[in-house]
Amino acid sequence: MKRAQRKRQIYRRCFLLGAAVVGGIVISVLTLKKGEAPAAEPEPAESASAVLEEENAAVLGGSLPEPEDTSEQGKDPEPEDTSEPEIAPEPEETPEPEERVFVHKNETLELLRRMGESNPKIAEILEQPERYPEELLEAVAYEEELADFALAYPEKKDIPPADSIEELQPGEIPELFQWDDRWGYVWYGDGPLGVTGCGPTTLAMAAAGLTGNEKITPAAVAEFAEENGYYVEGTGTSWRLMEEGCEAFGLRGREMVLDKPLVFAELEKGNPVICSMKPGNFTIKGHFILLTGLEEGKIRIHDPFSRDNNQKRWEYEELEPQINNLWVFEKIS
Repeated sequence: MKRAQRKRQIYRRCFLLGAAVVGGIVISVLTLKKGEAPAAEPEPAESASAVLEEENAAVLGGSLPEPEDTSEQGKDPEPEDTSEPEIAPEPEETPEPEERVFVHKNETLELLRRMGESNPKIAEILEQPERYPEELLEAVAYEEELADFALAYPEKKDIPPADSIEELQPGEIPELFQWDDRWGYVWYGDGPLGVTGCGPTTLAMAAAGLTGNEKITPAAVAEFAEENGYYVEGTGTSWRLMEEGCEAFGLRGREMVLDKPLVFAELEKGNPVICSMKPGNFTIKGHFILLTGLEEGKIRIHDPFSRDNNQKRWEYEELEPQINNLWVFEKIS
């Protein structure tokens, strides 16, 4: 009985093995008849660490293997393009202007036209607006007080600036304006100092007042700032002028925390504070003003752009949200 079972198992295995062999032969024959080549064994994929190493090399600036030459050889060259290339028209040559030419914004001119209806000086400026820098016209549109200064620009723009303030009172911080015709027409950075020079003017007020040196004019500070990289094109005076550059004028500048007790303590010592201002009461872009002292719990300021602002005494709470940064100054012993 056992032998018979064993024989049946052997016959079954032989039958299955034979069927598998026959089936494989039939499939191979059919495949070869169709002309199909046996598939090549897939090449092993790159390891994840190799891929990661290659990516890191690219990010860190390391050298990567040069790519293989994939240009196809032995093929017929591409037919030459016999069509004539299009030739771009040469731009018309325009003569170099003798001085800066500005394209004034329509909204600025429209605002000035309305102001000119009641201000004859602004109306006179608008008779030939191309004679004035765009920055200057924008400044007049913002502050009508600059009309006299702007009107005289074509005649005074090439006059050398004054080399002295000539109005110092011992122990007092002088009130200077960037648009004073003694120095306001000097070109500083991107425009006349009368428009762009709030930084040099505030530092000149602090330095001249603390040192008593009447030669520290806004024009002198502006020249120093440009020559030493303290003017950032398109932005204005760098804050570094208040921390580093001030030493050239006998001052020690120190950035301070915006805190009412600290600000009041420095002003009570007689130490002026320069503030970089955000858009608000003093500017639509950016501006520097000088805090000079206290009167009945309010702050006295020297705004180099506006006399009206200087007539007012300011609450600290009104100024604080508009202050972007601030520095306190002392005379170097």
